[in-house]
Amino acid sequence: MQTGHTTEMSKNIPADLPDAIRDFVLCTNAGDSNGVLECFTLDAILSDGDQKYQGRAELAAWDQNDNVGSNRN
Repeated sequence: MQTGHTTEMSKNIPADLPDAIRDFVLCTNAGDSNGVLECFTLDAILSDGDQKYQGRAELAAWDQNDNVGSNRN
């Protein structure tokens, strides 16, 4: 998972984070939408504020609208 690009970004991430959370943060910071989705099971439910997203299609839409995609120019 670690590349030169993600190694630099990982310097500010606490070393004691669980691997799944660390991977999610690294993928988000790298703008890696596919990597973000791989951090979740196929039937995952994500709760973001008062909204819930279930399954890959809804998580992909959330990622594009509120996570990785919201930071693209």
